Amino acid sequence: MTALFENLKKTRTLWILFFVAVPLIFLSKWSQSYWGLALLDGISDPDTARALLRELTPQQNQGHLWFTTTLDVILPFAAAGLFASAALNFFGKYGLYLALPPLLSVPLDLTEGIIQVLALTNTADFLAIKAYTTPIKTLGYEIGFLLSLVGLSIWLLLKLKDIVRGFIHV
Repeated sequence: MTALFENLKKTRTLWILFFVAVPLIFLSKWSQSYWGLALLDGISDPDTARALLRELTPQQNQGHLWFTTTLDVILPFAAAGLFASAALNFFGKYGLYLALPPLLSVPLDLTEGIIQVLALTNTADFLAIKAYTTPIKTLGYEIGFLLSLVGLSIWLLLKLKDIVRGFIHV
């Protein structure tokens, strides 16, 4: 295993990523609300993305640009790291393979961010690429999230089983 995976497998890393990713997710939701944004992030259809761009006010465009160049650069690393760390911690020898979908989503997410910045600044229109990047990126994150929930649930059930077993033997 590489140094990256060794570090992600540490319980301490899992907790650090949890305490970084969760506030970033809340900040992301707050930012969307603050600027009244419908984000390009979840839109894979290029024509729908172009329509959204035309509807943005100058303030929303600036807010979206700020969001995409700050939070949407940090959040993919934190979320994918959290999901990968959970997979490595909860799924033993299969964790390495289960950690890959969210980790592979990061370069797609960053590519998508560059495409969005180019579109938001009227520099270039590569929105057609989002037809491929957005669904694959989203699927990778969703797999990571679901695996994290399953792994956490199994871990909690095993801990609860140990606690109950401790009470019965006392």
